[in-house]
Amino acid sequence: MASIFHGFRVDNAHSTPIHVGAYFLRKARKCNHNLLVFAELFLDNQEFASKYVKMLGFNALMKEVIYHFDSLNLYKYLKDLNKGDEKYLSTSQSMND
Repeated sequence: MASIFHGFRVDNAHSTPIHVGAYFLRKARKCNHNLLVFAELFLDNQEFASKYVKMLGFNALMKEVIYHFDSLNLYKYLKDLNKGDEKYLSTSQSMND
């Protein structure tokens, strides 16, 4: 797939073991260094969600914004995910370094 498409979406990424997802994404990015990966990730634990995204190097994340009742609440949630100096989401180039 990575040699044909510029990107893809991983549905239910939260149900895939991290080591399995990391293996396949590593293989895909060797084939296509500019591969964009969008993920659907439904996790209540923000710390674990952040770890999951950093380890797998998703470019974008689909979240269930229905649970965030206004834009300020959603902003605070996203800001929480980006704690510390590390980027929560990064470019595909930085993941290949």
